Amino acid sequence: MLPKKYKKPALILGGLVLIFFILVLFVRLYFTGELIAAMITPPLEHYLHRNVTLAEAKVGFRGFRVKGLEIRKEGAHAPLLKGEKLELRWKFKELLKGRVVIHTLVFTRPEITLVRQKDGSLNIADLLPEMAKAEKTAPARKKHNRKPAGVPLFITLLAMQDARLNFVDLSQQPQATLKVSRIRSRLTDFSTAAPIPFEIEGQVQGAEERSLIINGTYDLAKDTLKGKVDLQGIDLAILSPFVASNPPDLIQQGKLTMEASMAAEAFDHFLTQGSLALSGLKIKKDKRLTETLEIEAGFQLDAVRSQQTLEIGNLDLVLNGQKAKIQGILTQWQQRPHLDFTLNSPQIKLDELLALFSGTPSPTEEPKADAGQQAAQDKHLAENVVPGPGSESASPPVPTEPTKKSEGPPEKSEVKTESTPGTDQSKEVRFIWIGSYTINWL
Repeated sequence: MLPKKYKKPALILGGLVLIFFILVLFVRLYFTGELIAAMITPPLEHYLHRNVTLAEAKVGFRGFRVKGLEIRKEGAHAPLLKGEKLELRWKFKELLKGRVVIHTLVFTRPEITLVRQKDGSLNIADLLPEMAKAEKTAPARKKHNRKPAGVPLFITLLAMQDARLNFVDLSQQPQATLKVSRIRSRLTDFSTAAPIPFEIEGQVQGAEERSLIINGTYDLAKDTLKGKVDLQGIDLAILSPFVASNPPDLIQQGKLTMEASMAAEAFDHFLTQGSLALSGLKIKKDKRLTETLEIEAGFQLDAVRSQQTLEIGNLDLVLNGQKAKIQGILTQWQQRPHLDFTLNSPQIKLDELLALFSGTPSPTEEPKADAGQQAAQDKHLAENVVPGPGSESASPPVPTEPTKKSEGPPEKSEVKTESTPGTDQSKEVRFIWIGSYTINWL
């Protein structure tokens, strides 16, 4: 039997425990699955402009737990998101005031499907900031753009655990798919006044799974994104259909390692600088494979998506140990990519460089010209030759431009070469190449 002085505290403690269990029982009986679904679905549909369905919803100590979540646009190829479990955690301070306010969303093993349609548009185009402004009257947005009902969402943390991402490109024939698994991500401190930090890690699937890490911030008020990208040993054969649609299997093998920093404005203007390495690269050319290429590059790029322009401010290229510096601008990359450039190299093998462009014969594969054509070509090249020190003769002919498959006006190029005394001139030249080129394999 308890001493008298402990009876009163014990009664108080027992009463609090009893009240707690009564409160828990009341909450579980009050928050039925139907009521929770009615509280959760409207705000999610309002912000995502898509239909939201739940298989099961329960209440727990920290908030609501949902199983079988699916977010899908009417008539879509696949649901945008399917989640095994979603936790919506509430603020206890607000709960004591009699209000349910959600501040944290945690997705467990969700599967996200991004689709590029046959016309090149993305299935999340209406969720991107600049597209959302232009599509305020779109049917999906108009349907869900009513004032949100249900539980208020004031998100301070959005996290994903063991997520999967499928990127399906229906514009390719056959369609191409890129998969990223074991994704962990965190978006914290949501605010319209300060940038939102985010972290994303995952494994890109291919011959082997390789890591992808992205860290940065997104400023909602200014619609700007800043971040760092780290790719380690990504299988280039998997990426080939997304960077070279003609043919989609242009890149047969190779690995990509890249570290870069990036800034984006309105998801239209992108500034990128960093370094990359392509190891064990083999390219399909005229139904044959090139020799293995090893490429390293430091780069500084400025791209404007709406104008389809990519300015190469500086590209320091090392191709199988041979160095070159490239500057130029790439235009019309979605229709007929066209490159205007200046290439400066103290030493390079043209056949290895031109092997990067499908349908381009290497210097040793050029068709033979008749005597008159050869004389004219030699004369043209001789005008551009800068004799090397102590050299009395011009360097051997160098092709002024690659042979092209595409139709259109002839491309202009100027080649200035300089022989290096004592070298095998059939393989090594010093030159500045100024010209333009229509790329056939993009």
